[in-house]
Amino acid sequence: MARGDSRGKRHSKLGCIEANANALARYAALCQEAGLVPVVEPEVLMAGDHTLERCCELTEEVLRTVFNELYSQRVKLEG
Repeated sequence: MARGDSRGKRHSKLGCIEANANALARYAALCQEAGLVPVVEPEVLMAGDHTLERCCELTEEVLRTVFNELYSQRVKLEG
C-alpha cells in the first residue's frame, strides 16, 4: 500500500474496518442460515500511544460499522 497524507491513511483504515465488518456480518448470516448462533466480537486493540478518547472514537466507529453490516446482511440480533 502506498503512503499518503493523513486523509489517505484515514480512508485506508476505514476500508479495513468496512472489509472486516462485512466479513463478520457474512459469517453471522451464514451461521444463522445453518441454524447456528454466531458470535460476532469485533476487536479494537488498545496498544499504542493514542489517547483513551481516540480509542473510544475508534471503538464507536468499528461497532457502528459492524452493526450496519449486520443489518445489511439481515442478521437477526434478537436471538
